[in-house]
Amino acid sequence: MKRSRREGLEDITKWGGRIARHIRGINFEEFAHDEQTLDAVSRCIAILGEAAARLLEESSTLQEKHPDLELIAARAMRNRLSHAYFGIDPQVLWDTAVLDVPRMVAAAERALTG
Repeated sequence: MKRSRREGLEDITKWGGRIARHIRGINFEEFAHDEQTLDAVSRCIAILGEAAARLLEESSTLQEKHPDLELIAARAMRNRLSHAYFGIDPQVLWDTAVLDVPRMVAAAERALTG
């Protein structure tokens, strides 16, 4: 199913928000030992990566206009979660959730308004 650029950017903000809600009020140790939260965050990050992949297919200029979206890195993370799921380090997921995703969401919000 084809989605518009706007829908793809909205997906990033939506699923990024879900990640923020999943990890709100917990620290890394709690995260690393909570199977449900690990699974939920992994799924949300994979969806962000899929949205990024589709946006890259739809428009080669979006990444150039908004390099802070980090679409290529998000797509790579999605591929890693999908194909190398057995080697995912909770620390990498945590860092992605608390550092990379908020920046990506903010960039998507700027792209939606600009």
